[in-house]
Amino acid sequence: MRFSVLAALAATAFAAAPTIPPVDVSGTLRQVPVALIMAYDSGCEACILSKPEFEEVESDVPTYLVEASEAEAQAFRDEYGITSFPAFMLLEHGSLTEMYEGERSRAAFEAYLSAKTAPPAPEVVTSEL
Repeated sequence: MRFSVLAALAATAFAAAPTIPPVDVSGTLRQVPVALIMAYDSGCEACILSKPEFEEVESDVPTYLVEASEAEAQAFRDEYGITSFPAFMLLEHGSLTEMYEGERSRAAFEAYLSAKTAPPAPEVVTSEL
């Protein structure tokens, strides 16, 4: 009985997040210029702790969750080089740009996305006298 209660709590913790099935990630996000993905295992303690911070990110960049621990997700894990959970990935048009390895807080995710999507600084031109 205790196991089923814990499993139900873990399942509900992940239910409200925008989720993409692992088999649909590159196809679904092909039209999205930039997205941040959190690949997780619903039984992973680090994933359960990181998820609320990830879900609260406020950014123009969409964020998605991908439950990637099941056997059916092996091709997804192989394609994106996922070897542990949670895995945070920046994708451009569905293709991996880089893995995020920073702090797992809302503020850190937002700062990362802001830095990645900020317009380039204007070139400073100086004239010689």
